Amino acid sequence: MSAVQDLARSLEQGPRAITLFGAPDGYDAATIGNFIGRRWLHVCRDDGRMARFAAALAFCYGGPR
Repeated sequence: MSAVQDLARSLEQGPRAITLFGAPDGYDAATIGNFIGRRWLHVCRDDGRMARFAAALAFCYGGPR
C-alpha cells in the first residue's frame, strides 16, 4: 500500500485538513485523484495553474466524475 493510500484511509477514519505543497506540476492531481468520491478542496494560485490541474486530473483519472 502506498503512502497516499495510507493517507486516504487515515482521512476516512479521522477527517482533517492536510496541506500538500512543493509537489511538481501534475503530481498534485495524481495525489488528489486518490480522493475522488470524497470531499476535498484544492486551491490553485491562479487560473493558469487551475487549468493545468484540471487537465492533469482528467489525464490521470479519465475526466470529471
